[in-house]
Amino acid sequence: MPNAPKTAPVHNLRTQIPDPAIPLLEAGEKVYREWCERLIEIGGLTSIAREHIENLAIATDEIHLRREQGKVLPRATMELRRSATLKLEKIVGDVRDSPQGASPKGENPWAPFGFAKRARDARHG
Repeated sequence: MPNAPKTAPVHNLRTQIPDPAIPLLEAGEKVYREWCERLIEIGGLTSIAREHIENLAIATDEIHLRREQGKVLPRATMELRRSATLKLEKIVGDVRDSPQGASPKGENPWAPFGFAKRARDARHG
């Protein structure tokens, strides 16, 4: 079908690093891959996190490009980099602090407490 609309490739954000939506230079590509791998590892790569990663990568590219050219770094680029980094660090902290992120896979984090524990104790003494 020559007139069929082209769709973007579907990526599993839990296991695959998606391609960036914008072309990146070497420095930005490195930052993008590192952050994606880090968030995949802890299960925190979402489409919103990916947008923050792309913003960080864009800012990193801009910084490296301007330094190579000997130009002054614009404040907006530094603020974009700072903002994206803070948001990503918050995502990492939120995922690690959540009960689902802290417990082994398949284990109920609340099993030692409440009704389930009392019922188990009543059954098994």
